[in-house]
Order: sequence, then structure tokens, then C-alpha cells
Amino acid sequence: MVKCTESSCDWIQFRMVCGVHLSISNIESLVTSGKTSLIKALKSKSGKKFDAYIVFDVEGKSSLKKH
Repeated sequence: MVKCTESSCDWIQFRMVCGVHLSISNIESLVTSGKTSLIKALKSKSGKKFDAYIVFDVEGKSSLKKH
């Protein structure tokens, strides 16, 4: 897990997302530019694989944006 170090910030990002372990470079990209590179072979709850980006939404929370 990666989390914000500021006491007023409650942002956290788990390194394991849909069965894929996020690299440090993807975490850095998310924090600096608001978007990771395309992450391939994520697995949905039903077991289907898909590709997506992790992005920050308008509230500063991370979410998936399918490719």
C-alpha cells in the first residue's frame, strides 16, 4: 500500500489492483501526472481480463479507466 504522508490527506493506493501488482513507476506516474501507463491483463470479479489506466477523479480518488 502507498499512502499520502500529509496528515490532512487520506489518499491510499493499494499496490495489488485486480490481480496485478503495480510498479513503482506506475505509482509515481499516478501521483505526478494523475494517470498510470496502460496496465494490461487486469482481472475483473467475473474473471475476465481487461486493460485499463488508473486515474485520479475530480475528488482526487483513484479509479479505473478502461482502454
